[in-house]
Amino acid sequence: MCWGRKPTSKGEKFRPIAIDAGKWKTLFFELHVQNLVEAIIPKKIGGMEELAELQKELRFAAPFLRRLDIRQLKPTEPMEGEVVRSTDPPPDHLDVALLVGELAFLRDLKIYYGVRDCGINFDWKLFGMTLNDCVFLANSLKLTSSLETLIIQASGNRR
Repeated sequence: MCWGRKPTSKGEKFRPIAIDAGKWKTLFFELHVQNLVEAIIPKKIGGMEELAELQKELRFAAPFLRRLDIRQLKPTEPMEGEVVRSTDPPPDHLDVALLVGELAFLRDLKIYYGVRDCGINFDWKLFGMTLNDCVFLANSLKLTSSLETLIIQASGNRR
């Protein structure tokens, strides 16, 4: 029951539908990968160590992942010393092809292009898909044949 302890002990909402025929490993890896992806802040230049670590974890978890519910995709971090103006276009998010390309058994993918709990750092640029995000998503769909359900939440930029 080691696999069952972590998902239920971290205050995560217990989702019985996430258990695929009673497999606690599936639930564990779904929540583990979800937390990893939601924590990544992509960088314009550099940051390859984080992505390499994510891909390593994805290869390890791939046989167990059936569903992935990404509740936030953080936008790309500006380069050091770069001045961000209000007229600049919104930043891109993590390339979804990095996820889907490694996950051969993924059936359900749910993505929210935005940041949860941004609080005082609220900015409309943190929410919504960019054209590059759409291209990334289209390329990722070419890499999978097992995906049955794709849900994209709040992809528009409402001002």
